Amino acid sequence: MFRVRDYAERKLPIQCVAHRGFSGRFPENTLLAFRKAVEVGADLVEFDVRPTKDGALVVFHDEDLRRMAGRSERVEEVELSELRKLDLGMGQTVPTFEEVLEVVGGRVGMNIHVQRPGELVDRVVDMCREAGVVDSAFLAIAWEDEIRRVRSLYPDIWVCSLYRQGEPGLVDANIPLEVRLLQPGRGVVNRELVERAHGAGMVMGVFYGNTYSDIMWLSRLGVDGILTDFPDVFLEALR
Repeated sequence: MFRVRDYAERKLPIQCVAHRGFSGRFPENTLLAFRKAVEVGADLVEFDVRPTKDGALVVFHDEDLRRMAGRSERVEEVELSELRKLDLGMGQTVPTFEEVLEVVGGRVGMNIHVQRPGELVDRVVDMCREAGVVDSAFLAIAWEDEIRRVRSLYPDIWVCSLYRQGEPGLVDANIPLEVRLLQPGRGVVNRELVERAHGAGMVMGVFYGNTYSDIMWLSRLGVDGILTDFPDVFLEALR
């Protein structure tokens, strides 16, 4: 079973992070995609949490429904009951965060992207504690001030920094935040950056690698995890 501390201390082999579940073959961020990621052997699942109009927490990446449902509304403008009516393919609809915790909590690790600072982060923390997954989950947060707030207020919660993730200087920028986990975009990743992160006591889960060649290239750079839409390809390449 994945434990964040083992990952942060580099005690694990390179980790397979199923991006929005097994999203290369199943509808992204759905219960089916998460179940299939678990079945194929992913180490973690990555997903996004947003609030609805009526205060529910749902797992959905985009701000609006255009790409996934052909509608212009923002997720936060739609009530959960209406979101439940959406057909995302293969009989899947928008899941709640609670449902995802029930499906994957305690089975694999969780890389939880919280798409708004403040109250949403606090609610996600509370639900992770209630589900007993604090040791196997981490919150991916993009805002410098929010990272500082969470690190101060919730010292038992692991934070993965997305702050300046697309910039070559992201390691140095994150050292003052005292985070252990980084998630850079692959466009800035090279061996020197990975070694710089390791020297600073950080690990890197890189977004993203989908092909055999990209997965092998990133593994040779020494990264600690790879987000992928195709966890089956990752596992065939590296396990």
